[in-house]
Amino acid sequence: MIFKKPLRALLPLLFLPIFGFSQSSDLAGLVESYMNEVEDFSGVVMVAYQGKPLLMEGYGMINPESDIQIDANTLFDIGSISKSFTATAILILSEQGKLSVSDPLSLYFPSLSAEKGALTLHQLLTHSSGLPGALGDDYEPISREAFLELVDSATLGFPAGTSYDYSNVGYSLLAMIIEDLSGESYDTFLQEEVLFRAKMLMTGYSPRGVEYMAVASGIAPDGSDWGTPLDKTWDGKQPYWHLRGNGGLMSSASDMFRLYLAMRSGQLLGGEATKAQFTPHVDEGGGYSFYGYGWVIMDEGDLISHNGGNGIFRADFHWLPNDDYVLFAASNNAKVPLFQISEDLLQIIRTGKPAVKLDLQEIDMKTFPATDRQKAAQRFFDNIANPDSAKAKAFLESDFSAGVIERNGATRLIEIFGMIHADNPNLKLTAVREDDSHIQLAATAEGGATIKFLIKFLEDQIDGLEIEAN
Repeated sequence: MIFKKPLRALLPLLFLPIFGFSQSSDLAGLVESYMNEVEDFSGVVMVAYQGKPLLMEGYGMINPESDIQIDANTLFDIGSISKSFTATAILILSEQGKLSVSDPLSLYFPSLSAEKGALTLHQLLTHSSGLPGALGDDYEPISREAFLELVDSATLGFPAGTSYDYSNVGYSLLAMIIEDLSGESYDTFLQEEVLFRAKMLMTGYSPRGVEYMAVASGIAPDGSDWGTPLDKTWDGKQPYWHLRGNGGLMSSASDMFRLYLAMRSGQLLGGEATKAQFTPHVDEGGGYSFYGYGWVIMDEGDLISHNGGNGIFRADFHWLPNDDYVLFAASNNAKVPLFQISEDLLQIIRTGKPAVKLDLQEIDMKTFPATDRQKAAQRFFDNIANPDSAKAKAFLESDFSAGVIERNGATRLIEIFGMIHADNPNLKLTAVREDDSHIQLAATAEGGATIKFLIKFLEDQIDGLEIEAN
């Protein structure tokens, strides 16, 4: 899992209204129709309702040279969804009386400095420790001792417990604690104490019998074969510490369906631990999404999600506990816009209607901005590129619909502008596309990442926003 700083853990930032949920018996047909129109999709989609799968379908081949079709049992790298399993393992150890989430790291790593030793497991679990996102490449060989030295020498981004910043490093430390307290490898403990409870027999770094399973191979942006996670440099049967515990687990659509069954029936944890896992502990920034223990909590608990990606593989899991739906999607093709596809599928589930299709056309950058709507889009970009609270307040009053401000609050929206800027300084506008009710701004950030802002308009006022980072 490669750390992606833009947009906090890759979660789309939405100013959109909350939908009602559909219980349409034709939902599977709507999802299937949508997927049949997605060009060159390589991956898998699973939608279930009330404990039964509505659709579980694979698309494409397991690698560019293979004639083996992707199906519900094909293994995909699920990226940062791995954190959900790590957090569950920590809570199981808590239930066994072996640790407390309030424990400081000094109990487990006495060699750490006082500053790092004072960090708590709760702060690691909720990305509120201030530790950096990453300290090295996913597949870089590194010993436990060398990793801890990097942790100790790292500069905290903020005083522990005062803010949020997504950190893979914290979850690698949690994996170390799991190994120390269990006396087993991280992967073995996960299989014996977490995955087997959910009957997830095909999930892990090295699931039993993996040599006989179909593992999807990544397709790089240039179309070349990136290989499978098993082709990379590992420390025996699991990755080294830059990836262990925070990403890189493999799973299938059928196993992720079993995860949903285990979550809805409470098989993984007792009542108090389950409550702690799904408590919205820390605001991710903007008041829309909160981090629990290994899960993102939205809509006051109506939506529990996580996603992940490493620039090649992407995976997305959305559980709607109150209405009893689940959506899992994964892709092995770097060119597939999986997170946008997931948002469209989520819209279908919520509304029982086909996803809104956009017909965006390129706008000549030499004439942009020309119309009132385009000028509003330009002012939006200016506020992201150079945030100023006084200027932003005037911008909200003139260019945002009353509905957006009512749903989100002016103060929160201004904070979001600042957050986007902080995560993506020195943005440069590179392209503009438009249809009857949307304008899409494409910009490049430092390091070459592409950020796309899809602005929805009501007349000439901004009425919604989606953000995608690649």
